[in-house]
Amino acid sequence: QGKYGDSIRILEGLQAAAPAAVQPMTTLVNTLVRAQKLDEAVSFLRTVLTTNPANAEAHVLLGSVQLLKNVPDQAVQSFRTAIERQPKDMVGYSALAEFYVRNKNLDEAERVIRASLQEQPDSFAMHLTYASVLEQKGDYEAAIAEYEILLKQDPGSLIAANNLASLLSDQHTDKASLERAYSLAAILRKSQIPNFKDTLGWIEYLRGDYKSATGLLEEAAAALPNQAWVQYHLGMSYVATGQIGKASEQFKKALALAPDSSLQEKI
Repeated sequence: QGKYGDSIRILEGLQAAAPAAVQPMTTLVNTLVRAQKLDEAVSFLRTVLTTNPANAEAHVLLGSVQLLKNVPDQAVQSFRTAIERQPKDMVGYSALAEFYVRNKNLDEAERVIRASLQEQPDSFAMHLTYASVLEQKGDYEAAIAEYEILLKQDPGSLIAANNLASLLSDQHTDKASLERAYSLAAILRKSQIPNFKDTLGWIEYLRGDYKSATGLLEEAAAALPNQAWVQYHLGMSYVATGQIGKASEQFKKALALAPDSSLQEKI
C-alpha cells in the first residue's frame, strides 16, 4: 500500500461508517489520487453512486478523476449528471463552468452559469464566476454590473471590491469612476494579497500619488513576477517618479511575458 496505505484504510472506514458524508468521501478520493490510484478512485465513486445515484458531489469527484485520466468527454458527462440529479446544487454547474473556462470555451461557460443562476439567483460563487467570465470575454460593463450585485450581497467582499475597483479604473476615464474605485479599494489596504496591492497601487498612480503607488506596485511586482500587467504598472510608476532606467527594465519584463498583447502598443 505504500505511505498512503494506513490513511486509505482509515478513510475507507470513516466513509463506510457515514456513506452520505461528503468530507470522508472527498478526502479518500484525494488520497487515492495522490497515491496515483486513479482506477481505485473511479471504482470507489461508482460504488458510492450505485448506492446513491443522486449524490452530486460524487458525480463531480468522478468527473475530476476522469479529467486526470484524460477522458474529458466522460468528465463533462459526470458534471452534467450532477446537474441533472441535483439541479439546485451549484457543485455540478461550478465544475462544468470551470472546465469550459479552462478550455477557453467562454460562451458555453456562460450558458452553464446562466442556468445555475436560474436555479439559485443569489449564489455568490456563481455570480463571481459569471463576472470573471464576462471580464474574460471583454464585456466589461456587464462584469461591472455583476460585481455591483456581489457588493450589495456582501459589502465586505475583498475580491468583489478589488475586481470592481480594477475594472472601473481600467475601463472608465471619468473622475467620478476613479474616485469610486479609490473608495472601493480602501478596504484592500490592510490586505497582504499582491493582486490587491497592484489594484490599489495602480489607482494611486492614476490619482497622481506616485510615491505611494510605487511602494505598493514594487511589492506587487516582486510577488507576481509572471504577471505582465503588474510589471507594466510598476514601470509606469517609475516613469512618473523619473526613474527611467528602472522603468525600461520593467517594460522589458512586461513585453517578455506578453509579447503579442495590447501592452506592446501602450509601452
